[in-house]
Amino acid sequence: MNDFYLEKIKPYADKIKAYISGEEFRDFFKSVNGEYLYDNYYDYFVKHTIGGKCVRGYLVFLFTKLFGGNETQATLKAATALELFESAVLMHDDIIDYGRVRRGMPSAYVALGDDHTGKSRAICLGDAGLITAIALLEDCPAEVRRFLTTIFLRTISGELADIDVATKRKIADNDVIAVYIEKTATYTLLAPSMCGALLCGKVSEETATAIEKYATYMGISFQIKDDLLGLFGNETVIGKNGDADIAEGKKSLLVSRFDNVATADQKRIFYGIYGKGAPTAEDAETIRKLFTESGSREYAEKKMLDYYGKASAQKDILVNLVKPSEDTKKELQDFTCYLIKREK
Repeated sequence: MNDFYLEKIKPYADKIKAYISGEEFRDFFKSVNGEYLYDNYYDYFVKHTIGGKCVRGYLVFLFTKLFGGNETQATLKAATALELFESAVLMHDDIIDYGRVRRGMPSAYVALGDDHTGKSRAICLGDAGLITAIALLEDCPAEVRRFLTTIFLRTISGELADIDVATKRKIADNDVIAVYIEKTATYTLLAPSMCGALLCGKVSEETATAIEKYATYMGISFQIKDDLLGLFGNETVIGKNGDADIAEGKKSLLVSRFDNVATADQKRIFYGIYGKGAPTAEDAETIRKLFTESGSREYAEKKMLDYYGKASAQKDILVNLVKPSEDTKKELQDFTCYLIKREK
């Protein structure tokens, strides 16, 4: 599925990255954030932002095409705003999760000092990124601005839900799924999908429901895939340390299942390592074996496919409502498949 990224996503990613690196955005960033932040942090902010795959930005273009619209400067700015928002959120998220590597580079707080000062800088720069993203939507239709502002707030709510769930000793699947929906599905799938549709005009209630259900189910599947990659993926490929979830004690679907099926001895070993700081290579492998031997990994993989199936059904409903070209219909199908078959 890397071919899909190179053929379909990368051209739009390159367009977004070229805009972020260009003179127009540089002048805009300076006008919004002032000279001090521009002089001292603009170069790093751009570097951090263009290191991503730009899947969310691509999805704005795809749904604009799905709804028969034309690519305009508003399309590019909306797509860019979502990438700026993600970059800003990740600056904050890595502090919360103790993540030291992001996109194959040191996380923002590490790069900016790796101490209290570094975290303070990353928080402020993340805040600037959030506000810059909203400001960039100025030329977009009012419906798009209102919708994305709501999504941005829901994502922050999802982050708080994730923090709160992490304080619980025992969690249920529903606790985890609720976080997946608010923290991931809303801004990864729903935001760009609905944004692309709204850029083409008014969206009917029936169509909006189909988009939301597709985005929700696919967002859950996407996050389960991320959790599996975080523990079992190739660190060189995914661009971050797979042991970070173990060090943090991340509460995922793998953990909620493990809590329900593991033996007392398995739990004793597991919780002697999980969430206790950076694990040794041997301890990290022990955690992976426990997830596998308890059936938790297989359970998560099945749930990922279940939600993918639900998303595919909603995709078909959406396609029947919108009636795009065959090429665009196939591209949406290939994108949906790409999200669960990717290696990073």
